Amino acid sequence: MSRDDLSVVTLPAGLTVGELRHQTAVLRPLTGREELLLATTVTGVCTAERVTALLSRCLDRLGPDPVGPDQVRALTVGDREVLLLHLRSATIGDRIDCLLTCPDPMCGERIDVELRTKDLLLAPYVDAPSWREESFPAGPGKLRVRFRLPTGADQEAVAALADTDAEAAAAALLRRCLDRIEDDTGEPVAELAGETGAEVAARMAELDPQAEIRLRLECPACKAPIEVLFDTASFFFSEMAASEERLFEEIHTLAWYYHWGEDEILNLTARKRRRYLDLIAASLNKAIEGGLT
Repeated sequence: MSRDDLSVVTLPAGLTVGELRHQTAVLRPLTGREELLLATTVTGVCTAERVTALLSRCLDRLGPDPVGPDQVRALTVGDREVLLLHLRSATIGDRIDCLLTCPDPMCGERIDVELRTKDLLLAPYVDAPSWREESFPAGPGKLRVRFRLPTGADQEAVAALADTDAEAAAAALLRRCLDRIEDDTGEPVAELAGETGAEVAARMAELDPQAEIRLRLECPACKAPIEVLFDTASFFFSEMAASEERLFEEIHTLAWYYHWGEDEILNLTARKRRRYLDLIAASLNKAIEGGLT
């Protein structure tokens, strides 16, 4: 794959190695192999694990060390969202077409929404330390909490619980992100009470706004406000699953006309496959026109 195929992406938070923060990632587009991986349903593998597997294959560089699953798992949820958005843009295009339904039961209007990748990307964070220490109200006093932002590893760890108990999964994820809790006197506290825990979770969301992309619009029919979470991974993976048959048709056509093997074709990006398919179509059109004259 040529260097021209690679994209340079600035991550919101980045990966901290030692005292250095690395925000520049080099990403290569999906080949047919990754497209096939996304199109195939894998039993027992959660979405977060699929994201890790995909980014591990497509991240060419991030920081000084080779990129592997451990580095990808260590990225914040917001960083992983950004990388997925760029991968989707390189594979399918910048335009994102969504179909929403008005939540008002008296309306139920179907709404077509056209988005652009750039509209969903936020500016890189000015400050993104690995650990933060802040005070939060707790009854008559305050608690000093040392915490970090949720990562891909945290998502993977609570994925099974999230399928059965979303509230318990959120609590488990929060616990994974806490390092130390102290009261006003400096004494350690075993765990956060409900309201304080909610405050810390809200602060985490505030510090990593790219982690949850929320679409806010108004229903054109009843004017009701609509807010919906845009899950990049689920949306992108659904698109790729729907295109599985098209991928096999492309493999068949290229194999038929160029006599390439499946492995060779799967090594091509979607853009290159389409260029060859356009050439085939153009040649066939010339042949047809020549036969008619």
